[in-house]
Amino acid sequence: MQFIDDVKNWISGVFLDKIRLISENVDLKRRNKQLSKDYETILKQYESITKKYYALLSEKG
Repeated sequence: MQFIDDVKNWISGVFLDKIRLISENVDLKRRNKQLSKDYETILKQYESITKKYYALLSEKG
């Protein structure tokens, strides 16, 4: 009977690990989406600053 209990516990552990990994994967995908949005925002800000910089240079130049 101990063997059967050990197998049940092992199977339960495997499923719990699988559920945990799926949950972590979902969390990582969510973080990745947020980082992508942050990157796009920073890129737009950089482009805006660059345009302003070159406009100032052309005025002074």
